[in-house]
Amino acid sequence: MFLQTFRNYREMFDKQKLVLEKRYRELLDDSIQDAVFLSSRNNELMEENAALRKGNVHTTIIAVLMNYAVHDKNS
Repeated sequence: MFLQTFRNYREMFDKQKLVLEKRYRELLDDSIQDAVFLSSRNNELMEENAALRKGNVHTTIIAVLMNYAVHDKNS
């Protein structure tokens, strides 16, 4: 009787552990995707800022339009 109860508990524990592990892996995957996106976006904004500082209006306009085009595709 005791062994069967323990086995049932262990089985339930293992299932819950798998559910939690799956959830944490999903969170980690989402975090990595967010970090990659933010890094890419940061690079884009730095390029825009550099173009603005140089006062190159044509380069700035092209960079801004390209960034919006990329973001529209990703949305």
